[in-house]
Amino acid sequence: MQVQGEIKKRWHRYMLRRGFLDTTTFNTALSIITRAPNRNSVTLSRCGSTSHDTSCNGGPKAGQTGRRESGKEKRFDIPDTVTVDTAVGDEANRPILAEYTPQAAAVKCISEETWRRLGLLRATAICAGSVMGSGIFISPTGGLRHAGSVGLSLVLWIAGGVFSVFGAMSYAELGTTIPKSGGVYSYVFEAFGPVAAFCVIWTELILRRPTSQSIAALAAVKYILEPMLFECPVSPSTTRLLAICIVAALSFIHCWSVKWASYLQNWTLYIKVAALAFVIMIGIVQLIKQNGRAEAFDNAFEGTTSSPGKIGLAMYSVMFAYAGFEEINVVAEEINNQKRNVPFAIFISVTLVTLLYTLANVSYFVVLGKEGVLESEAVASTFAYLSLKSVAVVVPIMVTCSVLGSLSCNIYSASRLFFVSARDGKHLPPLIGLININYYTPIPAIVFNMCMTCLTLLIFSEDIGILLDYYGFFRWFIGGSGIVVLLYLRWKLPSIARPLKFPLAVPIVYVAGCAALVTVPIYLQPLKCLTSTCLMLSGIPVYFLFVYPSYTSVYYKKLMGAVTRTLQKLLQVSPQDPDTYVNALR
Repeated sequence: MQVQGEIKKRWHRYMLRRGFLDTTTFNTALSIITRAPNRNSVTLSRCGSTSHDTSCNGGPKAGQTGRRESGKEKRFDIPDTVTVDTAVGDEANRPILAEYTPQAAAVKCISEETWRRLGLLRATAICAGSVMGSGIFISPTGGLRHAGSVGLSLVLWIAGGVFSVFGAMSYAELGTTIPKSGGVYSYVFEAFGPVAAFCVIWTELILRRPTSQSIAALAAVKYILEPMLFECPVSPSTTRLLAICIVAALSFIHCWSVKWASYLQNWTLYIKVAALAFVIMIGIVQLIKQNGRAEAFDNAFEGTTSSPGKIGLAMYSVMFAYAGFEEINVVAEEINNQKRNVPFAIFISVTLVTLLYTLANVSYFVVLGKEGVLESEAVASTFAYLSLKSVAVVVPIMVTCSVLGSLSCNIYSASRLFFVSARDGKHLPPLIGLININYYTPIPAIVFNMCMTCLTLLIFSEDIGILLDYYGFFRWFIGGSGIVVLLYLRWKLPSIARPLKFPLAVPIVYVAGCAALVTVPIYLQPLKCLTSTCLMLSGIPVYFLFVYPSYTSVYYKKLMGAVTRTLQKLLQVSPQDPDTYVNALR
């Protein structure tokens, strides 16, 4: 044990020199090391012995240092020993996760100091970046086609912003009441238990996240190739390969550093705002040239539809562009001063997006007119070619940055969702709930999310559009489920601390709107909605067959334990200190 303590001390000195530990944490770790060892702790050496010392063939003998016999330092900075709390020789009950004790102090400070690295600006960039994707550059056509008139179309865009404000207020209250990462998954888990929460993570895992990221990556490839190849056709395999490369590159950035990922989101947000401001300025200039008169607004409400179904479809198209403001709740634990920054980030983002979206639609109608918007498949590109001509290539580049920023935010939030599911709910393999000790990022969760998206791109190569039909149903069903939790907590736990509390009518209006948006596809595509419901409920038998049973084979435990500990060493990941978890509703 003296040798093991010496190895731990040298490891902490190395971490102190590299800047991963501060002096206070270093001194605390040294005081922990000097304590008496736990009798039930088993020390595993690289040679495979299971004893309370590290003496074995090739290992350090009593009285020796932790260096190799050749006198050279070890190649890796990972110690030879792994400590697990179990009875000696009890191989079957050995935990799958093994905590590297010399690294424990480094991981202990993640949540309180290093883990919370998102201020108001970065949180706003994540929230607004999740909302502002390709929707505003595509959705105006669908909204106008179903609404029938320019006037009703603009009214629906404003109504979509107001509806999003109601949702933002509801999620701000929920995020400050339960300041825990994971978003709707964590809220449902706290309120309704593990089975309902598993249905949420099951839906997110097999369809919603991979589909949305695949479509965003393909859209980015389309806008990247458009100014380069003009009308030249591109093979589907080339498009898929480039989309996979984009997902892998963004995932690498998120694995490398939260700071660089937030820089990427900040700059893409600036480009998105600049692109929309550019569109708005062109519309203002054109309006001035026309002496303040635009033909599209002469009879703004002419042709307005009276069909509730078509109005619902128009609203559906509009809300596609507003989706994503609740993503900030998925990363709540990483935000400094949550009670202030979470609601401010949501309110600033939704207000900014509503203003930009409405003014951008006015510019589209001023420059293109009603017929021009209806005939265009990509409104932004048509707008650019008509108004800018020789420098029209600038707009597709800006749209590409917008889509990449939205995809980056999606990867960020999805990886944290899977991380929390593995860490707290144990609904995913425990390896996914670990954090890298060098970069303080959930590398296993990010890699897992990347693999799921790449598989979707490969398997559903030419049929991803089919998955998009199911995406809207799941998106609004899950979004409404979070606010159902809010109403449930208002009724069941009325006395818990709520830093923010809005009138009860706010969440009720949002839940009613989500129910209407879920009902629209049921009315138009009942078979697809039935399939979606069955797909979501299929998580229940999966849970009771593979997640709920406490008994597993001894050989399975051994295999998973060996694989997990090996990947821990390879990825240099370790469990987060339970003392730094956010304990919701307690």
